[in-house]
Amino acid sequence: MITLKAAGIMVLMFFGMIPKGDAQELHFGLKAGMNLYYLLNPQVGFSTSVAESFHGGAILNIGFDSSNFSIQPEVLFSINGAELSHYIYATYSNSAANPPITHTTSIHTNYSMNFNYLQLPILMKYHFAGAFSVTVGPYIGYLMSAKNDTSIFTSFKDTAKSASSVSFSGSMNPIETMNKLDIGGALGLNCEFSSGLGFEFRYYYGLTKTFKAHNFVDPSTGLITAQPAYGNNNNIAVSLFYLF
Repeated sequence: MITLKAAGIMVLMFFGMIPKGDAQELHFGLKAGMNLYYLLNPQVGFSTSVAESFHGGAILNIGFDSSNFSIQPEVLFSINGAELSHYIYATYSNSAANPPITHTTSIHTNYSMNFNYLQLPILMKYHFAGAFSVTVGPYIGYLMSAKNDTSIFTSFKDTAKSASSVSFSGSMNPIETMNKLDIGGALGLNCEFSSGLGFEFRYYYGLTKTFKAHNFVDPSTGLITAQPAYGNNNNIAVSLFYLF
């Protein structure tokens, strides 16, 4: 409920910034392009890296009399996500052996996640002289589905030169551990031509946490470990668009 109220306040504040005047031009358009996404503030112990996906959808550009400003709401399907890695190294020495043996264990866990959002950016657009313009404003995303492909590789080595390894891979649906709404801000630079064709570089920064807070319960001991909410969606979108 608090998240929905925050979304409503952001939209109302944005509409309050719109220049007053009669709309003079309406342009419908289509856009599609590539996402370069990553997850800021991941789970403790995990590192994040950039991955690629895509987005696409529809644009409505509303111009105003005697103004370089326009408002541009969009409806997009956008795939964000996360590439997360976690490494654990442990050593154990058996001094009773003759000669003593040191065992080394390494565990590499990798999560490759895809988050499918229905996204609504509501942007203010300022047109400079020539072909360039900038866009800025809030966005709201609704999480429709999610997938987590997990791979775990474990290796064992010792100073006696014996070695072994075990690997595991599988998929799961993490949507129940995630927040359905993703709210944030967007900033873009556009180059558009008189034909209606254009290019855009846009940066999205998620303000809400991607994953909910939850507790882990160890079934053997009953010990409860609290995991706070974590993760902020970040995305650099490179788009091709056409305004009719």
